[in-house]
Amino acid sequence: MSILEELMKEIEKYWHDFDLNLEIERIQVGIHFTICILNDNSTGVCHNVYSEKCEADLKIDVNGKNLQYNNDINKARSNNPLEVSKLSFSDDIIKKVIGISCINAISQHLLFNYEFNLKYSEKKIAGLDFNSINSVGFIGAIVPTMKKLAKTGIDKIFLRENDKSKIPENIDKLIIKEDLDFVEEIEVLLITGSSLANDTIDNILDLSSNCKEVVLIGPTASCIPEPLFNEGLTRIAGMRLMEPNKVCDVIMKGGGTRQFKKFGRKYYIKKN
Repeated sequence: MSILEELMKEIEKYWHDFDLNLEIERIQVGIHFTICILNDNSTGVCHNVYSEKCEADLKIDVNGKNLQYNNDINKARSNNPLEVSKLSFSDDIIKKVIGISCINAISQHLLFNYEFNLKYSEKKIAGLDFNSINSVGFIGAIVPTMKKLAKTGIDKIFLRENDKSKIPENIDKLIIKEDLDFVEEIEVLLITGSSLANDTIDNILDLSSNCKEVVLIGPTASCIPEPLFNEGLTRIAGMRLMEPNKVCDVIMKGGGTRQFKKFGRKYYIKKN
């Protein structure tokens, strides 16, 4: 069973154990992110990992308003988010990111209404102390974090990024990799939440057993932690979106994390 399947299974268990009665208030597909807002304002997002062809199919106008898909997915409002979450297993990548955004929205309700040992952290990356760390790897570019770590005593920063346009220039100590062979040699691995959407998380965690810390990080990394902790992840560093409608407006105007992070609060959960 894949990690995404385990995650869905755990969500279903919580849904039935706690007799949840959540409804979808709003789902929107933007250029860079998809967002799901529930009727209690619990909000999940998923970074869009679709191809250029999919992006063209979305038919987004100059104001960032989606002309095709949002007319269709608004029909999902009457569905419960648990059912829409099952789109996570669709071969249609747009439906898939819609499903994962719903998984994250339900997860956010659970994380902030039940007993999960999470901590807020704005200054430290996932609550980690990098002073004694020599090597860090990124799967997915998180440019502000890479720039921050380049100013520390870290010797090597590895990056594996599929989208060449996201590879930054002029960052000291940065080594660009075309494969994942570096994962077995580093101390800390930071994985963007997009790995859930592009189905790479299972393979990555299989390779990362030698790492001291393995972290899923970013707004898409806002799911419940247990299924990932069971497979080797040591921390999840997500973002609680405090003003979902403002975040949605940013997303529908083509914005991303840098634009909507002011409406959120970063947190992390550490494996016991």
